[in-house]
Amino acid sequence: MRLQLDENAPVQWLTLLRELKQDAVHVLHQGWASSSDKEIFEHAIEEDRVLLTYNKFKRDPDRRDALSAMLQGALVV
Repeated sequence: MRLQLDENAPVQWLTLLRELKQDAVHVLHQGWASSSDKEIFEHAIEEDRVLLTYNKFKRDPDRRDALSAMLQGALVV
């Protein structure tokens, strides 16, 4: 499985995933820091990766990006 960790995912996750022989990359190492959620999601799709994040979504109309991602096939837990 090809994994993409976003900016909110702890870098330690990358270390652990690589120790488990997973194909994982982190936006901080790809030069995508401070990119929008939408841009990172689009990069993950282009590279056929599963996006892992660590976000605390609030009931807020400004969090429409999570809804948009779900509509494109993402599972937000």
